[in-house]
Amino acid sequence: MNKTDDRKELVKISHLMLVLSETIFSVLLFVEASLLGWEVWVLPWIVVGVIVSWYLHISDRFDPDFRLWVYTSFLTFSFLYYGIHNTSFYDTTAIVVLFIILYSVTEQPVFITICQALYVFVIGFDLVMMLMNGESLDTLGFTRIFLHLLIIFMAGYISKLIIRKRHSEREKSREEIAELKKVTLQVDDFLTNVSHEIRTPINVVTGLTGVLLSSETDEKRRRDLISVQKAGNRAAEQIRDILDYTEIDMDKLTVTREEYKISSLIGDLIEELSFLTTTQLELVFDIDTRMPAVLTGDADKVKKILRHLIVNGFKFTKKGGIYVKIFTMEREYGVNLCLQVTDTGIGMSEEEVDRIFEQFYQSSSGQSRTAGGFGLGMTIVHGLVAAMGGFVKIDSEPDSGTTVTVSIPQKIADPSPCMALNDKDSICLGGFMSFANASVPRIREFYATMISTMEADLGITIHQSDTLEGLKKLVTTYELTHLIVGELEYYINSDYIDMLSSEMDVIVLAGNDVNLRAGSGAVIMKKPFYGFPLIELLNEGRKGPAHESSQKAGLDLRGYNALVVDDEPMNLIVAKGIFSGYGMEITTAGSGQEAIDLCLKYYFDLVFMDHMMPGMDGVEAMKRIKANSEQKGEETRFIALTANAISGAKDMFMTEGFDGFIPKPIVIPEMERVLKRVTRRMDKKKALPKDPQKEEESLQGLLQEEADEPAEEQPGNTSQKKSGKTEEELYQILEDGGVVTAEGLVFSNGDWDFYISLLKEYRDSSADKESQLQVDYEAKDWNSYSILIHSIKSTSRLIGASRLGDKAEALEMAAKKGDEAFICKKHNPFITMYASLRDTLTKALD
Repeated sequence: MNKTDDRKELVKISHLMLVLSETIFSVLLFVEASLLGWEVWVLPWIVVGVIVSWYLHISDRFDPDFRLWVYTSFLTFSFLYYGIHNTSFYDTTAIVVLFIILYSVTEQPVFITICQALYVFVIGFDLVMMLMNGESLDTLGFTRIFLHLLIIFMAGYISKLIIRKRHSEREKSREEIAELKKVTLQVDDFLTNVSHEIRTPINVVTGLTGVLLSSETDEKRRRDLISVQKAGNRAAEQIRDILDYTEIDMDKLTVTREEYKISSLIGDLIEELSFLTTTQLELVFDIDTRMPAVLTGDADKVKKILRHLIVNGFKFTKKGGIYVKIFTMEREYGVNLCLQVTDTGIGMSEEEVDRIFEQFYQSSSGQSRTAGGFGLGMTIVHGLVAAMGGFVKIDSEPDSGTTVTVSIPQKIADPSPCMALNDKDSICLGGFMSFANASVPRIREFYATMISTMEADLGITIHQSDTLEGLKKLVTTYELTHLIVGELEYYINSDYIDMLSSEMDVIVLAGNDVNLRAGSGAVIMKKPFYGFPLIELLNEGRKGPAHESSQKAGLDLRGYNALVVDDEPMNLIVAKGIFSGYGMEITTAGSGQEAIDLCLKYYFDLVFMDHMMPGMDGVEAMKRIKANSEQKGEETRFIALTANAISGAKDMFMTEGFDGFIPKPIVIPEMERVLKRVTRRMDKKKALPKDPQKEEESLQGLLQEEADEPAEEQPGNTSQKKSGKTEEELYQILEDGGVVTAEGLVFSNGDWDFYISLLKEYRDSSADKESQLQVDYEAKDWNSYSILIHSIKSTSRLIGASRLGDKAEALEMAAKKGDEAFICKKHNPFITMYASLRDTLTKALD
């Protein structure tokens, strides 16, 4: 309960006490007035006051302060009626003290003052009436009146003092809370900044190792590079955890709504979790293949939740494995997507379960803890699930494992089953899997449950045997078309199983490092064993995806014509260098209007569009091109290629009508995932012949030709560049000047000559940009200033000058906000730093 709720509850209680006291006082007053023969005509009004007070309190109508004044008015009326009779002369003190105590709960001193004034008025009225009636007071009477007045004064003073103390404490608490929030925000900002700073070198490590792996043939070096890459990926994942946590903690989490295939989501997740399959633990996926094929929700967050739950299970499990059950439950709004992850690990006590969602808490934490990580996993899961309107349930006992169940509301985009057999009547499926090597009996239960679910969902029977004799009996009894064989069973009985592979489709369920014998007709289906790849294989036979899984095909986009739109020549050079590597025919445009003109003359399958461009931004240009394409019946896909990667940016671009989103600087794996998704539903076009006129119309045509010219190389390890300097000399000059060449090489895909061409283009265009930036600064044209500084930010990071890029980003944000004071303070130092970088590049390249 927060402070506002606490305050509301206090007000409600204080009002109830006042109305209840008014009622009791009125009943007693009614009795005394009847017995002593007081004015009867007043009593109905008192009854009306009680009824009105209860009505206002129960209905909760009007403002609380207004209701309080109404209660006070009726109490005042009743007290005056009671106090003006001389028989009540000394009794009024106790009643007023009671009212003062009650009003102190409301924490409004004005009502305490009213009580004191009311008492003084009644006492004064009674004294006047006594004197007018010829009555007199003795010394004891005056002493008692003085004592009662003192009591009323002290009761009021103490009550007001308590109220002031409460207000003071509350204000102090507010200040402390505000300070804690400020510190929390500072910590979150620090974590975010540190994460962003660390993410860049981590991307360099993983990117460069990927580049080296693509050309490395020595097996030992490949293993070492793979180890480095895995370590880098793990660090990158932890950085993403910190960023997710800070977004949740700062309440800046954005939930997207887009259609996604649950089969694709699980396939991508299993590929990302491939590093877990190298352990001795089993990972079993039990997926309801009757789930809707396409759901609407935030697929990225669903995948993150699953990933955290699975990785968390592996952390605390030494023997056995993880069982993942995914299914849906129909609801009026669509379905509840249910994710249930069970492990055979150490389990948790009831106290640990209660604390599991606390920030940075880890079960078995302290010196004895053996699991890695920051302890953010379940906190992130809880935050992501809550943001999507779902809930998390945990069932666990020490030494008995843990089951985490997540339910997330999702809408249905396509209600057809996510996977089904094309011709189940023609399939006779056998299984030769004993799972005898399972270290924990529950693993056999997991597999048995998964196979049972698969049989029920697909409407087929898997004829199983766990012995060779049983398998031979199955072969003679049934006309098997497909046989699933366990890894251990294949190695023990490989001769017989290879013989069977000539009669039926044999599928060997195995780990990543397993190879079949030469000449075997069987195919390998990589663990984890689950329904989707099996169904694809049963539908497509030996040409299915399981057979191809051992050799991951690269992304081939030959035949696609693509237009890249960016006002920055360097970005066009990089984009052309990257995209042409996938076989696409690339044309470039330097503005939104030029892109529109090109699209009116020529057809493009893909348009990569920058966002912030002078004159016409990318969103407007995309909408105009899209309208023209739809009128001509063309199937053009639009992908936002922009440095605007803040939370919610992707959702914004997709809402505007883009088909995909690639943040800059380009990260190859992320880019490939987007390209695969966007081109999946497109018919692959035949490559069109290159049109010279079309190339000439591209604003950046000459830049492309210059960038593609091969650099002169000299023999030896220190190849001489056109500048006459060795790579080592260039590297040292650039590093001394603030350019991290490793970062630039990642964005250049490891191509040194291409990287040098980018440095030259950056240097050659920097003087004009500096002049124009100065013009915009002096004219205080902050819109043009923000666009130009945005370009400098992107290109600086592209060559590895991240520090300059960060300063440019700060100026860009200030220009967008119109923060003139910040710009005036930071502009000149930035210009000096920018010019210094140009001098460094001149020194390195000339």
